[in-house]
Amino acid sequence: MHDSMLKTEKTYLLTKNLLLMKHLLWIVAVVLTAVLSIHSTKDLRYSYEPPPGKTGAPGENTCTQCHSGGSGEGEVTIAFENGGSTFAYGETYVMNVEVSDPVQSRFGFETTVLDQDDNMAGTLALINTDNTSLQSSGGRDYVGHQGANSNNTWSFEWTAPDENSGVEEVTFYIAGNAANGNGNSTGDYIYTSVLSATPMVPEQTISLSQGYQFVSSYIMPENPDMLVVTEDLQDVSLDFVRNSEGNTLQKIGPNWVNNIGDWVTTEGYLFRMTGDDELVISGTQIASDTPISLQSGYQFVSYILDMPVDAEVALSEILNDNLDFVRNSAGNTLQKIGPNWVNNIGDLEPGEGYLFRMNNGDELIYQTQ
Repeated sequence: MHDSMLKTEKTYLLTKNLLLMKHLLWIVAVVLTAVLSIHSTKDLRYSYEPPPGKTGAPGENTCTQCHSGGSGEGEVTIAFENGGSTFAYGETYVMNVEVSDPVQSRFGFETTVLDQDDNMAGTLALINTDNTSLQSSGGRDYVGHQGANSNNTWSFEWTAPDENSGVEEVTFYIAGNAANGNGNSTGDYIYTSVLSATPMVPEQTISLSQGYQFVSSYIMPENPDMLVVTEDLQDVSLDFVRNSEGNTLQKIGPNWVNNIGDWVTTEGYLFRMTGDDELVISGTQIASDTPISLQSGYQFVSYILDMPVDAEVALSEILNDNLDFVRNSAGNTLQKIGPNWVNNIGDLEPGEGYLFRMNNGDELIYQTQ
């Protein structure tokens, strides 16, 4: 009887231990399944769109924080669609991205653009919302892939910061993922690259014809010395330049003598050319609402707008008794005949200077409408 009870108790304990072991194994299996599920879900989520802050920009990691596999024989590139590495303030550009690798099958990327102080530079916008995403984090914006697949090229828009932003250089930081498509983060190749760009220097090209011509520019030259501004014309096609005061730049004997001094952007100049040529001026564009002081008498005046505008519209603020007439290089005038102002000039044109005859002093701010 005693032996039978001991046998029964041992059988009970063995059965209990087996049941406890099975329960523990079930718990371990559930936990492992959950962990693998979370990891797989994260991989799938990042396959849909990358987490922000993985471009390799200052203070950031890259995709290697999650993906392993190193680098292969591919690359990631980002470029302006129109080529080059300069931009105009406030202009919008199409940026093209490509991730290439000879053995991988799925591709993704993420990029941001920062100024010289590592702050966000300009504005990012999507072109195709089906394959690109836009996210923000920590004061930075990011464009990345959406729904990673065999597609390995993307495009988006970047609008450059405005001229008053203080931005002197921008850098696009980009990380590209060339994945093997195995459903997890192993065996993927990560590539990084940068593209730097600087603001383009504003430039104006002015056509010059043989003979006399009034000339002006909306560009403040980098070096305003009249000898430097006209250097490419000297000993080629230029006879002389004269300002409103009658001072000249001209060749006397073997030397060019500058009695004008510096080119002043609000002033016009009389050029005498021995042949057709072009004057190229680069520097900083003058603000279109810059006031121009007009003195009593004759004066060469600059046209500082970068687009043609009807003379009556452009000069509407001074069409009063202070103005006698305005004349262009062709001799056409804007002047008052009887009770009406008669415009035989048509449009004021960039690059052209104008001769003003003022009855009294005034101030000119060009109008556009």
